[in-house]
Amino acid sequence: MKSALKKLAQPFADRLFKRLTGRSAMEAAGLANRKAVGLEVERATKGTPDRPIHLVFVCHMPALWGMFDTLHRAAAADRDFRTTVVALPCMHPNLAPGRFTDLGMYDYLKARGVDVVAGYDKNSDAWLMPESLAPDYVLFQTPYNHLFPRLWTAQHISTFAKVCYVPYATTLFRGEVDEIVHPEPFFRATSLVFAENAVARDRLIDRFKSCAWFREEAFVLSGSPKLDYIVTKGAPDATPWKHGASSERTRILWTPRWWTKDGSCHFFEYNSYFADFCARHDDVDFVFRPHPLSIQNFLNTGELTGADVERMELSYERSSNMAIDKGGDYQGAFLASDVLVSDISSMLIEYVVTGKPIVYTHRIDLFNELGRTLSEGFYWVRNSDELTATLETLIAGNDPLRGKRSQLVKTLLFMPKGGAGARIKETLKADFRRRGSIRAG
Repeated sequence: MKSALKKLAQPFADRLFKRLTGRSAMEAAGLANRKAVGLEVERATKGTPDRPIHLVFVCHMPALWGMFDTLHRAAAADRDFRTTVVALPCMHPNLAPGRFTDLGMYDYLKARGVDVVAGYDKNSDAWLMPESLAPDYVLFQTPYNHLFPRLWTAQHISTFAKVCYVPYATTLFRGEVDEIVHPEPFFRATSLVFAENAVARDRLIDRFKSCAWFREEAFVLSGSPKLDYIVTKGAPDATPWKHGASSERTRILWTPRWWTKDGSCHFFEYNSYFADFCARHDDVDFVFRPHPLSIQNFLNTGELTGADVERMELSYERSSNMAIDKGGDYQGAFLASDVLVSDISSMLIEYVVTGKPIVYTHRIDLFNELGRTLSEGFYWVRNSDELTATLETLIAGNDPLRGKRSQLVKTLLFMPKGGAGARIKETLKADFRRRGSIRAG
């Protein structure tokens, strides 16, 4: 009886397995056998100097491409490397509950001239098998295994390649958010973590040093590739600004938090405020840059309706000096802006490098020690009256915290000569040549 039930259930199990992995159970069995028999041969050849080091970049969010851009370009220009960029659909509960989406990643990279492969084929309903790429190092944009099918988790990939992580954001939060953005299962599977500054590196070491898998040398001070574009002073992008990047108006960029659960989001308090402010101040050009998750999240929670979003977008379209930046990345808006208004966010530490003033909209204190120190260079505002007074002071050209921000950049941030992307590339090359083979899973 048990045998008969097992026989009946097998076809269903095979179909489910194929849907989840893109392979039949028979193919998977063959793959497992190949791994068992051939893995040692692969490892024996990985350290040979006559073949390039293969870097695979796993991407699922256009706004985060900046964390890979300079590293990818540095590796692509080095004959000791070859690169593969995979646009991998994710299942983010705050964006598209119950279905995978690449958030426009594939099209974004194609538009930038990046050679990209799709991680999922809709026509065949099959996932790209990461083993088929034969990578040496695999880099993820975020440390969240739950976003991807099992075969693309860090734990699975660490059995045949080295998983590396370049933090997508410097957390300025303490408590729950800090725990969320540094999940232990992901870091347990990584071989190298590239810390953006000494404070971030020390905090990661302190967090994980009691774990059995911990190796201090795995946490490398590298700087953040996301800041390379500021150091190299790329050309400002005038696209989101209605009056262009060369206008004499003061360009104000607004980046509110994407959810309201922790009490730090001011989107609903200041959305109408800025419409009134810009109507009264014809000397400003204003851009609202929503977090990629925010609008869909507010729709999911019921805090916004579709009609609300349509009205908001229409009001921005009709305004003479307001726009919504829906572009894939935000670097151009950063470079062209004159002032940032923001809730607590990793955007704060990135923007401080520009040297421009930051207006921090405060309600609840969530800063960790790094955020608290950095915030000494921000203009804190707690209500609309303080926000108006601060913005009008800055528009008039008065910025008394300019020197403080410059000092904080020098003492808190690590900006390696040549850029973080080039530094990470050289670290990977040294690691590959020194160790000669991948870690044994």
